Amino acid sequence: YLHYLVRSVTPGTYLWPPAQAHINYAPEEFGRSASSTLVISD
Repeated sequence: YLHYLVRSVTPGTYLWPPAQAHINYAPEEFGRSASSTLVISD
């Protein structure tokens, strides 16, 4: 898992793009997450 702390400063609706992971020496092994929408409100 990868975790990080963020601080929202601008309200709005944003597209959270999907993450992708690949293994260098095994191109048939890969993973993708779903995209999402992030809403920041006052």
